Amino acid sequence: MDRATKTAFREIAVILIENSFGEHSTKAASTSPLSDAARLQAIESLSVTELWREYRRIKDEERFRRQKARRFPPGAHLLGGQRAALVNQELANKFYSAIIPIVAELRERGLSLRAIAWELDGHGIECRNHRHGQKWHPMQVARVLRRQANSRK
Repeated sequence: MDRATKTAFREIAVILIENSFGEHSTKAASTSPLSDAARLQAIESLSVTELWREYRRIKDEERFRRQKARRFPPGAHLLGGQRAALVNQELANKFYSAIIPIVAELRERGLSLRAIAWELDGHGIECRNHRHGQKWHPMQVARVLRRQANSRK
């Protein structure tokens, strides 16, 4: 073991010993209720495994505190999602505004949702996800019709 690791183990041992004697604070060695001889005896009696576990526990707590400090404030992800939903809704309204009259007319003629999707694909009208090579789906047509119904209200 190198010098830094031994020093860290000694510090951990002091914390363990003070905690085992009911002392729950990490006071400096000079203010500890234990004498130096008792402290050394207790340090030597601790196994390396116990010291390593305590070392890892302390390091994990420090890492967790650092990670928690970097996090967004509570509820920030909800605000971001709500804002994104509004932006996406506005973009969808712009995109579908030209398509809604065409879909409504085809539906008034009595075409099924699947037939309307085929018509839109046949006329080369791209759906919103056209960059992925996606074609019109009957569910998309139903959502366009629902958007039309909601815009009338």
